[in-house]
Amino acid sequence: MGERPPGTRLTLLIGDTITLFVFAWLGRMSHQKSGLIEVVGTAWPFWVGWWCASVVLGAYRPDASALPPTAALRLVAKTWALGIPLGLLVRALWTRRPIPLSFAVVTLLTTLVLMSLWRTGFAVLRQRTGAPPA
Repeated sequence: MGERPPGTRLTLLIGDTITLFVFAWLGRMSHQKSGLIEVVGTAWPFWVGWWCASVVLGAYRPDASALPPTAALRLVAKTWALGIPLGLLVRALWTRRPIPLSFAVVTLLTTLVLMSLWRTGFAVLRQRTGAPPA
């Protein structure tokens, strides 16, 4: 069995975290409120939801960094389907306000696109560089 490249699971965790930060930053910029505190305040419920879903669904399991693009996309879709609604719920509970439908729709669509692009791009890059399977 080949050696696993160092840091690939950590790379996924960092990439997911950054991707959700970018989502929050884009959203806050659309409201002219893009300070670091505001962006982190928007991102953290989605980090919680995503990380919880990732643990449950195996988004950081040992072979997750070596999945082919289609399998990576399927794993993202499953993690997204649990993690982002969970993030919306955490946000609603924290703010003690219901989530507006327009915010939920934009959140769901934007995070699906961003997370799919990031994870699929990572899988394509790993495949093209000939990185050994995890």
